[in-house]
Amino acid sequence: MKRKELEVRLRREGVPSFLYSFDDLLPEYEGLVLTEQSGSWIIEYCEMGECRVLETLNSEEEACTRVYDRLIRDFLPFYRAPSKK
Repeated sequence: MKRKELEVRLRREGVPSFLYSFDDLLPEYEGLVLTEQSGSWIIEYCEMGECRVLETLNSEEEACTRVYDRLIRDFLPFYRAPSKK
């Protein structure tokens, strides 16, 4: 998947948009940033303005898949609104 499809899938899954960025903008508190630099795709974890590189990948598709998996597995369980009964 590419960034546009990633954004659609994240919205569909209910991942809050403040948990990720694709434009070099830092997340408000914590989250993942995906950027492309010189043909490499960089995934960073940022928390309170401090970022660290998690992975550097060669393809947009692989990077988007990794971002999706990380957000669903590591972030969504803590940020999903409780279901109404």
